[in-house]
Amino acid sequence: MDTTTAEKLGEVDGFVVDPANHRITALRLARSRAGRLLAWERVAAFGPDAVTVEGGPKRRGGGGRASAPGPELPGRRVLTDRGRDLGPVLDVTFDPATGEVTGVVVAEEALAGERLVGVGSYAVVVTDQTG
Repeated sequence: MDTTTAEKLGEVDGFVVDPANHRITALRLARSRAGRLLAWERVAAFGPDAVTVEGGPKRRGGGGRASAPGPELPGRRVLTDRGRDLGPVLDVTFDPATGEVTGVVVAEEALAGERLVGVGSYAVVVTDQTG
């Protein structure tokens, strides 16, 4: 929701993560006119029922479409940097004030967000903390 115009911009349908900084960098909006990305810096407040922004998403490029976000984390395989398969991502937890990824939830455990190493087309990679 744009706080300056009270316009509904779309529905949050995913997010883009910067694994190097363990942060959400953008929200993907569905059911919006252009399938836009909304930069995290533009988020004024993030709550269970709504995300508010000031001024709406900025259009990029001549056609007004943002580039496609990276692969979604939920459902993606989680591999350690030593090759261990931990199963699929069930959920991602984050700080709604900063966008910092605080956890990656897999079947057996909740992994600390700082273990996130990379996000690729095949898998999410985390550091292996086994001996």
